[in-house]
Amino acid sequence: MTYTNRQTRAFVSKHIRKHEDELHMSHKQAVAVALAEAREKGYSISRAFPRGTKSMEKLK
Repeated sequence: MTYTNRQTRAFVSKHIRKHEDELHMSHKQAVAVALAEAREKGYSISRAFPRGTKSMEKLK
């Protein structure tokens, strides 16, 4: 199954918030874990975040 950019961004931002709140991770750690989970599930990170992880700062 292919996911839209919007679905990918929603998945990643939801998981970033979850890791920060429930697991008390720093933002950088939460981003890394959320991206790894998204890749495992088959989301296309490079397409949804064309500027790389710099655009992750906006997902706080």
